[in-house]
Amino acid sequence: MDVPVTHPNWSERIIYAKTHNLWHYHIGIPNYEKSEKGDYTSEYVLHYIKGDDFIKLVDLSAHPPLNLPSVECLV
Repeated sequence: MDVPVTHPNWSERIIYAKTHNLWHYHIGIPNYEKSEKGDYTSEYVLHYIKGDDFIKLVDLSAHPPLNLPSVECLV
């Protein structure tokens, strides 16, 4: 997860994402748009936990802002 260092909770978000092996994927609903950085983004992201031999879907949310899934979603 590429959290801007200017984010107020930068370190907490990084620790939370790494602790829970959180990833996200822009799913292109309703479509993909090219960002200022040149990559493609979308209004909705699918949050998932990536393990050694599994992927667990945990949440779907609109962004911006990118809100991390709650602990309840991770169980």
